[in-house]
Amino acid sequence: MRYIVTQILFLSIILFSITSHSDVTYFFYATMVLTSVAIACVYFIYRSSIAVPTLPLFLTILISLTILIHLPESLLDVESTARTVTFIFITPIYIFIIPKLITRRDFLTITAFTSSIFVIIGLPSAIIGDYNIILFDSTVSNEHPWIDFYRIESISTTTVTSGYIAFIGMIASLAARTKLLRYIFFITCLLGVILPHSRAAYLSGLASLTIIFLHKYIGREYMKPIILTSFVIGTYMFLSFMRLIPTPGILEVFHPAGRDDIFQAGVDAFLSAPFFGHGLGNMSQIVGEYSNRSVGAGAYNQFLRMFISVGVIGGGAYLILIISAVVKYPTQHANWNSILIYSIFIGIFVNELFTGRGIMGLSHSSIIGAISLGYIYTDMYDGLSYEAQRAEPKCND
Repeated sequence: MRYIVTQILFLSIILFSITSHSDVTYFFYATMVLTSVAIACVYFIYRSSIAVPTLPLFLTILISLTILIHLPESLLDVESTARTVTFIFITPIYIFIIPKLITRRDFLTITAFTSSIFVIIGLPSAIIGDYNIILFDSTVSNEHPWIDFYRIESISTTTVTSGYIAFIGMIASLAARTKLLRYIFFITCLLGVILPHSRAAYLSGLASLTIIFLHKYIGREYMKPIILTSFVIGTYMFLSFMRLIPTPGILEVFHPAGRDDIFQAGVDAFLSAPFFGHGLGNMSQIVGEYSNRSVGAGAYNQFLRMFISVGVIGGGAYLILIISAVVKYPTQHANWNSILIYSIFIGIFVNELFTGRGIMGLSHSSIIGAISLGYIYTDMYDGLSYEAQRAEPKCND
C-alpha cells in the first residue's frame, strides 16, 4: 500500500511539473511542498532512520546555505522568496528520499508515460496549429525547417522545453515492461524530440544514446576512460566556442554566434561578487549589466549561472556534486535501469553546458535530474537498496 501511495504522489509531482508554465502560481509551490512532505512522511513512518551519503548531503546543504544568505534581500519579492524556500525544501527529498522509495523501473516508466502524454497533447498542433484542450493551450512556434509541419510546444512555453521533456521520456521508455509499451513510448517521444526541432534535445538525446551504446556494445570497463576523454574534449570545445582559448578554424563552423559575448558578461558578473554571488535574482538583468547588447535569458550555461548566483562556494559545491556523479559512476556495477538513469543524467549534464537548465530548480527537467542524481549516488554509496531491488531486472530485458 505504501508503495502505491508513493507512486501516486510521485506521478502527481511529475504531472504537475509538466503542466506548470513560466507564470506559475503559489498553488504550484504549495502543491510541490505538500506532495514532497507526504513522500517524506511515508518514508519515515516505515523507517526509523535514513542512510544518506555524506558527500552529496554536505554539498547540497552548502548550496542551500549560500542561497539562504541572499534570502533577506528578496523578502519584498514574494515570488522569488517562494521559489527559493520551495526549492531548498524539496530538493533534498528528491535526491535522498524518492530513490529509496521508488524502484528504478517504475521511476522510468512513470517518466516515459507522462512524457508521452505531453507529446500526444501537442501532436495535433503540428498540423492544425494552436488549439485549446480543457484548461491548457497547445501551442506552436514557427514552421519546421525539415518537414511540412509546425514546431510544437505542446502545453509548455517553448520548443526547447517541449523537446527536452520528450528526450527524457524517449530514453526512459527503454525500461518499459513490454516491447509494445517500449515501442509506443519510444516512437511517441521520438516524434516529440523531432517536431519541436530543439537542438538542445537533439544534443542531449545523442549523449544519452551514446552512453547506452557504450554499455551494450563496448563494455562497462571502457566507459570511464571514454567518458573522461569525451569530458576533456568537450571542455576544450566549449572553451573554444566561448573564445576563452584559441579556436581552431574547423570549430568556427560550430561557433554559437553571440554566445561568447554573453558568456564573457556572465564571467564579469561572477567576478563582481565571487564569494557568495548575486542570489537567485533575474539572471537576464544581472548579466545584462555587464554587456552592451541583449543577453536574452542570461548565461547560457548552468554551471556559470550557479557561480553567478551563489558564488565560488555554492557554484563549486554544485560542480563537485555533478562531476563526481558523472566521472565516478561508470565504475559501479549497475543493472539496465540504472544505466538508463545514468544516460538521462548525462543528457541533462550535456544540456547544462549550453543552457540554463540544471538539477537545481523547480522545472520538470530539474526534478528528473535531481532524482536521477539521487539514484546514481545511491548506487555509488549503498548499492541497490531493498526497495530499488524489487522488480529490478538483473540484466538487459
